[in-house]
Amino acid sequence: MKIPSDNGLPDADLVRDALEQVAQYGTLGSSNAALLDVGTDGYISFFETEILDDLISKGGATCRFFEGSYGAGKTHLLHLLEELAVAGRMASVRTELSHDLPLEDWQSISKYLLQQLMIVVDGQQVRGLPNILIALRESGRADIDSLRNAQLPHGGFKNAMTFAASEPSPSLSLFRYLLGERVSASQLQRDGYRGVKDALSRRNAELVLETVTGGLFHLGVSGTMVLFDETEKSLVSERAVPSNKVKVAANLMRRLIDACTTRRLVGTVIVFAILPGFLENCTRVYPPLGQRLEMVRGVDVAPAWRWPVLPIDALSSTSGRADFLDQATRRVTQLVAHCGGETTGLESRFQSEGHDILLAHAGSGYRRVLMKRLASIAVEHLERG
Repeated sequence: MKIPSDNGLPDADLVRDALEQVAQYGTLGSSNAALLDVGTDGYISFFETEILDDLISKGGATCRFFEGSYGAGKTHLLHLLEELAVAGRMASVRTELSHDLPLEDWQSISKYLLQQLMIVVDGQQVRGLPNILIALRESGRADIDSLRNAQLPHGGFKNAMTFAASEPSPSLSLFRYLLGERVSASQLQRDGYRGVKDALSRRNAELVLETVTGGLFHLGVSGTMVLFDETEKSLVSERAVPSNKVKVAANLMRRLIDACTTRRLVGTVIVFAILPGFLENCTRVYPPLGQRLEMVRGVDVAPAWRWPVLPIDALSSTSGRADFLDQATRRVTQLVAHCGGETTGLESRFQSEGHDILLAHAGSGYRRVLMKRLASIAVEHLERG
């Protein structure tokens, strides 16, 4: 038996590559994350309409937090959101929060964001703030007058963005400045850039972010999506008296939320994918953050998608673990059929091995290992012909 393939699916070779990637890593990249999505399409549609179309594209800003254990689907969700950003002609950047790049080191994170910020212009992926500004100018999409007249918190960065978006050949010094490197005002003046000073530092890093995202919005970009993926327990403290680093990170989150509500951040959505324990921890460490997140705990109320903090399970339309397995089984079987594979008995094997995985993973962190196993079986099946 062969299940009819869906004409909306990509080329069979791309589908097979995707299965191989999931079989190896347990997740897909941001360019094709929806291919193996199970049950999240309803929330993604909500996010696109309610957050991106009705808020961000109109100059609003928001911070969103998604909580889940390792393997629960946080990284997959961020990839889905990245796809939305690309489709909506937004700028986007994703970074992994770890002990090597912790949230409290906002200067290093801001420098990373400036260098890794990405947008698709005329079908081409463009990375790095100065390259984006040049690409927008060359495409005719840059509204230079709107940027020039905008009131933004870091005058030097606003002027630098204006120069890069309007001049044919920006100098190396301007490039370096826009990438967050230390460049002196005197060097920039010698290159003809007056009013470009105060390079990225620990003191002004938040102002730089507000200026860059606001500047891109004034130039005509429909918004900026900044995604943080906590890959280590960098935001949770087990100590009776939390470290100063945790307090600094919590205070930074509080300031980002305030920047959204006071409109210092324009056309910006900031997303944190966080590990369990963060909600309780931040209330204990830094109560003002907990107050702003309006956290609801210990009540018999189903999470609403409009809440700023959501458990990853609350985003799925599946009714539970068994239903997730059923839908994943049908989806992967469909992909095998699309690749020309024989599917007789395949669903039974998916179900059998899938149930073993569910039994071995009592918590919510079963999704990555489950999808990895189903994809491995699918690849093995296709290789056998």
